[in-house]
Amino acid sequence: MAASVKNSFLERLPAHVDDEHRPYATPKLARSSLRLLLLTLFYLVFLVLGASIFSAIESPGELGLIKSLAATKRDFVSNHYCLSEEELEELLEEVLLAHDRGVSATRNASSGRNWSFGQSFFFSGTIVTTI
Repeated sequence: MAASVKNSFLERLPAHVDDEHRPYATPKLARSSLRLLLLTLFYLVFLVLGASIFSAIESPGELGLIKSLAATKRDFVSNHYCLSEEELEELLEEVLLAHDRGVSATRNASSGRNWSFGQSFFFSGTIVTTI
């Protein structure tokens, strides 16, 4: 029985299918594929253009800030003989690590916590409504 089903299926297939008459290459599918390709290319060009604009706008300010920070660190170390550049780097790394976790080194230690119940509740609500 399986052989007869297979044979009847094969008999219905055309003997030769040229490139212009592929059964899956309908005009609607071809237009849809072309549209997808064009949208993808437009999206990529848009991303490259946006990245170029942001890079051109932000890079000069960032480079100036990097130079200014390097000069400030160099001046600080030269004005404070008891502190080496390595010790300053260690201190800055600790301060930045604390800052990344929401703890400010410039505030008083008695300042409020970042993860109080109210703030945690608000964050949970934000996550639930976003997802």
